[in-house]
Amino acid sequence: MKKVYDLVIKGGQIIDGLKTPAYKANIGIKRGVIEYIGPSAPAADFVIDATGLFVFPGFIDMHSHNDLVLIHRPWSTEKIMQGITTETIGHCGFSAAPLTPEWKEFFTPDLAGTSVGAWDWETFNEYLEELDSLELATNIVPFCGYGPIRTAVMGHSYDLPSSQDIVRMQIILEQALLEGAFGLTTGLAYPPQHAATFNELVALCKIVSRYNGLYATHVRHNIYNVSKGVKEAIALGKATGAKIHIAHLQVRPRGGLIATDVLTLMDDARQQGIWCSCDQYPYLAGLGPLSPLLPDWLLSLLGQGKNVVDCLANATAKQVFEDWVNQTISKYFSWEDIILLTKKQSIMTIALLEENLPHEVLLDEISKEGVNQLALYFGKTWDDLQAIAKWPYSVVGTDGVFHENPLYLHPRVFNTFPKTIEKFVKQSKLLSLEECIFKMTSLPAQILGLTDRGAIKLGQKADLVLVDYINLTAPASYIKPTIPPEGILYVVVNGHIVKIPEEFIKIKAGRVIRKKEYET
Repeated sequence: MKKVYDLVIKGGQIIDGLKTPAYKANIGIKRGVIEYIGPSAPAADFVIDATGLFVFPGFIDMHSHNDLVLIHRPWSTEKIMQGITTETIGHCGFSAAPLTPEWKEFFTPDLAGTSVGAWDWETFNEYLEELDSLELATNIVPFCGYGPIRTAVMGHSYDLPSSQDIVRMQIILEQALLEGAFGLTTGLAYPPQHAATFNELVALCKIVSRYNGLYATHVRHNIYNVSKGVKEAIALGKATGAKIHIAHLQVRPRGGLIATDVLTLMDDARQQGIWCSCDQYPYLAGLGPLSPLLPDWLLSLLGQGKNVVDCLANATAKQVFEDWVNQTISKYFSWEDIILLTKKQSIMTIALLEENLPHEVLLDEISKEGVNQLALYFGKTWDDLQAIAKWPYSVVGTDGVFHENPLYLHPRVFNTFPKTIEKFVKQSKLLSLEECIFKMTSLPAQILGLTDRGAIKLGQKADLVLVDYINLTAPASYIKPTIPPEGILYVVVNGHIVKIPEEFIKIKAGRVIRKKEYET
C-alpha cells in the first residue's frame, strides 16, 4: 500500500542547516517527523508547492525573554513571523521559576515585559507544566535563572552566602535540572545577581557540569570592558568543566576594546578544551535597564529599599559615585548613546535641555522610575558585529521580549533572523547563505544538545521555514519596531503549519522540551 504523508513540501531548494550546498528535493512529513527527502512526489494529505522558494530548518532563538509573556500570549506571533520555531527562555538569570514571593516582587513588569496576574506555580516543573498546557506555537527550551535561586535562599539580602546557603542554592538548581532545565543563566550586571561571588558561581557551575548543561551568562561589565566578564566566565568553565555560552556578546570600542580582542580570549579557551560559544543580534543598539550604569555598592543599597537621594546624601558617597562615573561610564560610553525610551531622548540631550549634568539626569530618572527603567544603548559598530557574526561558534538570539509597554519594544523582537540574513548574507556577503542558516539552526541545536532538531534530514522533527529569498527583508526600525519581515511565507512546527502567506494560524504546534529527554 502506498504511503500517504501528512504533509509534502515539493519543489523547494533545500538548505539543510549542515552547510551542505543548496539542492532541490521534496520533503515528506509523517506524525511531525521528516520521513522522506528525495526527487519523487509522494502522496500526501496536504501539499505545499515550494517552487522558487528556499526551505530551511526552523530557526532556533538562542536568547529570548518571553518567560512570563508566554503565559497570556503563548502563540508567539512575532517569533513565528520571522521563522523561529524553537525559543530558549530563562536568560540573564531572569527565569519565571522556581518562584518565591521575594522573586515575584523583584521580577517587575519592566523586566518581565508583562504585569500578568496569576502565577500558578512554585517549582520549575510546575512552571513547565503550566506552559505545556497552553497553545504554544513554538517549542520552548527552558533555562533556570540564578536570580530566583539566590532570592529563594538569600531573600533581598546582598550579604555573602554561607556555605550552607550555597548548598541550598545547589539543591534548588539540581532540582530544576532534574525537572527539565537545560542549564543555568546569570545576569551579573543586574541586582541581586551582581552580588554573586566567583566561589558561589563555581559551586553552581559544578552542578551544571554534572548534568552536562550549559552555563549561559550575561557577563559582568557587559556594557563596559566586556573582556573582564568573559575572562570570569572562561575561568568558571576551566574550574568546573561546564560549557560556557556568552549571551548577546557585544563590544563598545570607546574604551579601546574591539570584538576580535574578546573573540581571541574565547578561541584560546577552546584550544584549552573549554567549551565556549556566544550569541548576538544584528542591531547597533541594545535594550536594557539602567541598573548596569550604577556601581555595585549603590545597587546593593538600593536593593535594601533605600532611595538614590538618601544613598548619596553623604558628600563622600556622592564624590565616590561621581569618580566612578568619570572613570567608568565616561571611559566606555558617550551619554549621547543612552536613549531613555520614556523620553525618546538621550541622557546628554536631556542634560543640555535641563542645564544639568548627565549623571544627575541618570540619578533623577532612577529616583522617579527605578533602576529597571529601560533604555536603548548604542555605541557598537558594524565592524564588531560582523567580526562576531563570522566567528565559527556564534549563533543568533533576539534577546527580545514582547513588552506590553509599546515604548519598550525593540526591532530585534520582530526581525532579528531575517535581519541577520539581510545584513550578513545579502548585503555584506560576510557569510554564505548556507553558513548563516547553520548558525541559526544546526549550531544552536548542537550547543543545546537538541539531537532531533536543527537540520533537514531523515528522522528530524519537522520544524521548517519556507522563504522567498529574493524578497526577504527586515523593515522594522527603532521608530517602527513592530513591522513584520517580508519573505517568510510558510512556517511548520512539529509538522503543523502555523504560517501561510499573509496569515498566522493559531494552533497548538509547539511544546516544552525538557533536557532529560536527551539523556541516555
